[in-house]
Amino acid sequence: MAHIPRYRVPTFNLVANIWRWTTPVTDAPDILAFCQLKAGMKGFGAGVVEAAQRTGTTSYATSTIPRLLLFPKGTDVRRIYWAGSVSNSADTIEAPAGSGMYWYCADVWDVAFGFRNEFRTAMVWQIRALPFPTPYPSGPPFP
Repeated sequence: MAHIPRYRVPTFNLVANIWRWTTPVTDAPDILAFCQLKAGMKGFGAGVVEAAQRTGTTSYATSTIPRLLLFPKGTDVRRIYWAGSVSNSADTIEAPAGSGMYWYCADVWDVAFGFRNEFRTAMVWQIRALPFPTPYPSGPPFP
């Protein structure tokens, strides 16, 4: 009998602060959500961001390799929405919460949609205007 792989829901071992694009990060977050922060894949979207940085068309994202944030099914996290030339509708996410690492949410999609192991994924870039903390923080204790 052939082995049938069983895909599991990721472990959401961190907490993230999420702000809507209309809420400044100096205010309390709009949403607290469990998440998992993953390293992105080299080359996955890197060329687009790098080209935009070199031509000066954007100053929002800083890292050329996007990261992935995994959330439980149904988490209300919002991606960029283009309405003509207006594109400042994406969420700002601090993950881990309290770490000082702020991320811009470029895209959101559901993985395993309709199955028991469904979860939500957000592709994020670090925000240039907010410096990456040094040394790397361990984050707050898990609540």
